[in-house]
Amino acid sequence: MPAFLCPTGLEQSLITWACQRLSNSQSAMLCELVHFILEFRAIQRANNDQIMTKIDFHILPTDQEIDVFHYVARLVQKALNRSHRVLIATKDNQQTNQVSEALWGFQPEAFLAHTLIDSNDFSLQITHTDTCGDHHDVLVNLRSDIPPYFSRFERVFELVSQHPDRLNASRDRYRYYNDHGYALKRHDLRDRVAP
Repeated sequence: MPAFLCPTGLEQSLITWACQRLSNSQSAMLCELVHFILEFRAIQRANNDQIMTKIDFHILPTDQEIDVFHYVARLVQKALNRSHRVLIATKDNQQTNQVSEALWGFQPEAFLAHTLIDSNDFSLQITHTDTCGDHHDVLVNLRSDIPPYFSRFERVFELVSQHPDRLNASRDRYRYYNDHGYALKRHDLRDRVAP
């Protein structure tokens, strides 16, 4: 059965909880309703692949974080120029500060204005927490894990560094997305972008 036909963990927990509290006839009606919802979800996704988050893996030729941050700045500028709202997910406060510095110093004559997620809403924000505010358009993931809110975004950019630990974490994330039926696209930049 395709992953998108299966109830999520939360949905399955709610179904189990409800079935334990319902009579047999109510439980049967609930099962029919769940089946209908899952079929409807499958039809929607088959007719409109915008429903599932699209995941792009950008495979960079470098193992240096500063090069990754500079690439993030170029990627973000491109997204902002196309009127997208962008959230950058970082692993911790230190990385948040490093990304922020890269965005402010993007080019000698230009910078990318941004705020932290706990500030007022802005088109470009950075977070190292498990909150994403009102963002749902573009997510740039610099974390080694998958942010819990990734599926509310239309598009996720995963950046793959050549650092061995980051490379292994990227493989795990790729496997997770692939196993769960997400549309994956690879951009291998190792031959095109100098570190």
